Amino acid sequence: MASPASDSLEQILSARDNLAAEICKATGTVKLSEVRSELILKKRTISKEKTCDWIQSLCTLLDSVCIPTLLSANTGIAKLKEEKIADSASIIDLQGKLIEKQETTIQNLVEKSDNDVSAMKTVVQSEIKSFSSLFKETCSSAFAPQTIQAAVKRVHQDEDRSRNIVLYGMEEDIERESTVPNYLENGVLKVLEHLNEKPVILDCSRIGSKIPDDMEPDRPILLKVRSAETVQRILSKSKMLKAVGESTFFQ
Repeated sequence: MASPASDSLEQILSARDNLAAEICKATGTVKLSEVRSELILKKRTISKEKTCDWIQSLCTLLDSVCIPTLLSANTGIAKLKEEKIADSASIIDLQGKLIEKQETTIQNLVEKSDNDVSAMKTVVQSEIKSFSSLFKETCSSAFAPQTIQAAVKRVHQDEDRSRNIVLYGMEEDIERESTVPNYLENGVLKVLEHLNEKPVILDCSRIGSKIPDDMEPDRPILLKVRSAETVQRILSKSKMLKAVGESTFFQ
């Protein structure tokens, strides 16, 4: 079914074609664009009454069909613009709410991450103190225990720390560790020889600070190796560190 706008357009085109055909026939032209006023005046067969009829038909076509159609179209366009503006405002409002929701979600994730890190730090500190106290009681002299147990743990589950492990139970010699090059690293490598492991150590240091001659437990050792696979392999063999004698450690 044709729309009112389509019907109006067909009426305009039909009226124009009929009028153009009549004028072209009377003036002996092919197209309406070829018709000139002097051509009409020279044609004796075209009376003033006929010319007035044509002018009246054109005015009627404009007033009755063309102008109302244009006004209606203009109204429709204005309405569409208003609807588009309203839709744009709704989209902007929804985008603002979405951004606000995303910011809230991100903030919650950041707060949860901070809480998790704080809780992990508390657990690690507690475990360090517990293991240090245990090995201090069982080891009576530096590097000369009857039975040494090394506990190896990853410091953090985060990918950035996946290559870190902590070694407990190795008694501390502040003077040698601070003066002899690679003293601590070589001692750790001797311990790991009992696991048939000889990893590339990127960093090796005691955790925390210690005052000489104090009575605090020996500080654990933080190792950083080349890959997380090495850490997992050492962890899987950590139970093999049993009954290690004095010769296992530094000479």
